[in-house]
Amino acid sequence: MYKKIIHSNSERKKKTIIRHWLTCVRVKLLNIFCEEITLLVSILSLCLLLLLYFFTCMSVFIILCDVFVSYAVSQLSEGNVPLYVICK
Repeated sequence: MYKKIIHSNSERKKKTIIRHWLTCVRVKLLNIFCEEITLLVSILSLCLLLLLYFFTCMSVFIILCDVFVSYAVSQLSEGNVPLYVICK
């Protein structure tokens, strides 16, 4: 009977150690997973920010080109620009 109790305590200790080890492994994997998700979200945010910056710059460029072309067409229609300026 005494030997069985010792064996039982030994088994409990093994199970406790295994449970503790599995818990530690789960926590570490969860931390690694959370770090990877955070990194991925940061990279995606940066990409979206760069796309927004690119489209903003392109929009400003297109607006400036439109203004310049409109001004040039209005000057041409009024006849204020000499022909040799257009040909150069």
